[in-house]
Amino acid sequence: MTCNTFYYFVHGKTHDLYGLLILILLNIILYLLTNISLVKFIAIADIVISTGIFVDLWSHCFHH
Repeated sequence: MTCNTFYYFVHGKTHDLYGLLILILLNIILYLLTNISLVKFIAIADIVISTGIFVDLWSHCFHH
């Protein structure tokens, strides 16, 4: 069984991935705009976790 993940992504069928991309973008902005080390640490941790989930969902064609 093949899965055309890129087709689903560009045709609006992967709302969870869009949400993860927005979360990653917001954390990057937060990281760049703050000087509080705890907030920077949380932003980096959130970026790492969100990126991992994004890659996992993409590689498994949105299901396990």
